[in-house]
Amino acid sequence: SNTAVNASSDTYAQTQTSSYGISVAGGVAVGVSWAEATADTDSRVVVADGANFSGGTGTVSLDAQTSRNGHNADARAFAASGGLLAGASAAQSRARNYSNTTVDIGDSVLLPLADFSASADADTVQYSDADGYFAGALSIGANKAVSDSNIRTEVLFGKNPVAPGLRGGDLLLSAPGKNDNLAYSTAGGGGIISGSASEAETYTRGGSFVTLDNWDAGANPVAAGGVRILSMQ
Repeated sequence: SNTAVNASSDTYAQTQTSSYGISVAGGVAVGVSWAEATADTDSRVVVADGANFSGGTGTVSLDAQTSRNGHNADARAFAASGGLLAGASAAQSRARNYSNTTVDIGDSVLLPLADFSASADADTVQYSDADGYFAGALSIGANKAVSDSNIRTEVLFGKNPVAPGLRGGDLLLSAPGKNDNLAYSTAGGGGIISGSASEAETYTRGGSFVTLDNWDAGANPVAAGGVRILSMQ
């Protein structure tokens, strides 16, 4: 048979939080706001040990994805205060994404004559915004926005795959990853004595991996028309 085999897994995470703290007083006013959004997903395609794809001439495609859908994690905090004597505000936001995308191919898999491809692909965006405004004879404000990601894409290929002797199909293994971390913070105030602080931070961790187990334990060589292995983030 020349029927193609396609197996896919796709996650679309979208978490959103927002908070508002507003305070007005004739004497002293304090406004505080905190928002946090976290995306934590696992997109996975698994092929069992000894799976047999050699019964036909169709292609085999295994595809696991973690996709952006607007902002995967979106956190926004706003704080404002106004007092005749003193005004103080603090806003803090944090957007986090800890997602894994994996194609896990077992041991002794029988490959097809045609192309065999496995791809673990992640494309995410995290957005954090903290704004604070304050007014008073004495006015103080501090704001902080953090966007943090730990994204892992991985193709795991087990031991000793088996290929037909005349196999001419390509072998394509890829684990691309892209993640954008965006953080914005604004502080503004006014008074006889006024002080403000604004901070924005981004952290990007994780990695992309293509891992081949032991392929030389007495097994026949794996023939392929072409081989492409890609790992990037």
